[in-house]
Amino acid sequence: MDDFLTLKNTLQEVFDDNDLNKELSIEVTLSDLSSFAQFIASYLKAGDWLFLDGDLGAGKTSLTKELSSILGARQQSISPTFSILNIEELNSETDLKKLIHLDLYRLKSGRELLYLGLEEEFNPKNTLCVFEWPYNIENDDYLDFFKITKCAKPKRVIEITLELAEKEDVRIYHIKRTHF
Repeated sequence: MDDFLTLKNTLQEVFDDNDLNKELSIEVTLSDLSSFAQFIASYLKAGDWLFLDGDLGAGKTSLTKELSSILGARQQSISPTFSILNIEELNSETDLKKLIHLDLYRLKSGRELLYLGLEEEFNPKNTLCVFEWPYNIENDDYLDFFKITKCAKPKRVIEITLELAEKEDVRIYHIKRTHF
């Protein structure tokens, strides 16, 4: 847990600096996941897109569930593996009022993004989007999505790549800003 606090300034730079070369890596035990998610949640803002990438079982959905709970979801978050998209209303004291959780694992092409209704739900003034398997969609497909739907682009795109560590109860989180 002390690792989170000592890295606070670095994390602030990753989230707020326009220099996309800054990256932070941190090991987190499963017992510290809630505290880590609390720390990450404190940096999230309305209009952000959070890209969660990593192997099956790395903890993408677990992190999203923790974030959802911390941000005040009215119901228990569930995985959108089969529905592809879940929308959660938030009882947040911040600008965040809605969390859109997408699991793009089953998409066959980036064109399918056009049929999810994301442009109807995403509002950069009050919404956070969390994407699992974001790189199942090519960058050009995201750009086409914005062009065709006129959906607002996210204010920030934060990528967290989760990696299984040698110890079974540890994950390595690589955090950086990215862009379209």
